[in-house]
Amino acid sequence: MFKSKKKRAIESAIEHLSATLRHAAESLAAVADDVRVSRAEIRRDYICGGWTTPDLNRGLIISKLPEGFNAAIYAPPLNRKRTRLLRVFVRVDGDMLKACYDGVEHTITTNPLHDSITFPGYGTFLRDDQIFG
Repeated sequence: MFKSKKKRAIESAIEHLSATLRHAAESLAAVADDVRVSRAEIRRDYICGGWTTPDLNRGLIISKLPEGFNAAIYAPPLNRKRTRLLRVFVRVDGDMLKACYDGVEHTITTNPLHDSITFPGYGTFLRDDQIFG
């Protein structure tokens, strides 16, 4: 049987609206995923900056790179010159930070509650502003 033009127009409008709503929902889901990824990256970026062990025997400088972080562990300055002990690329692996040094892949642990970061074999570092006030 033949449908009236009005009924076909209404069905067409409903189909168009349904497709538009599906597209909007997919777009919103993609934006939500981007926001989650950005928030996780911002939370990780707090590790950038200067860190020092509580005993002042080692320092750590972390800077952001496009695909991770650069970390340099050094001995305290003697005659205003730091002695670098280790320079390593720190990569993000899911929710963890990983670095390969001394021939082994290590998990770098952070503790936002205590504002500390630990490099296995090199110690736990606190933010410079905690150490030096």
